[in-house]
Amino acid sequence: MRYGPGMGQALDPNYHLRRITPAQTGPFFLLDIDSFWTPSGGSIPEYNRDALVSTFQDLYGPAQVVFQEMITSRLKDELLRQ
Repeated sequence: MRYGPGMGQALDPNYHLRRITPAQTGPFFLLDIDSFWTPSGGSIPEYNRDALVSTFQDLYGPAQVVFQEMITSRLKDELLRQ
């Protein structure tokens, strides 16, 4: 996890991820919560949609809890209304 204040935008404009709207200038606070998965046995298994969805949910759940605990009630209201 990374967190801290920044100025401008957190996303590197030269990176392969691109914004679809222009970045706003000014201060921001970054919350970067990472989740990762390591396959058992060391090799990536054959594609299985149900296993993929289950793994995603297993990874997303704890990250969502951390995020929800870190933001204020006001910000929760603003984010969830959009």
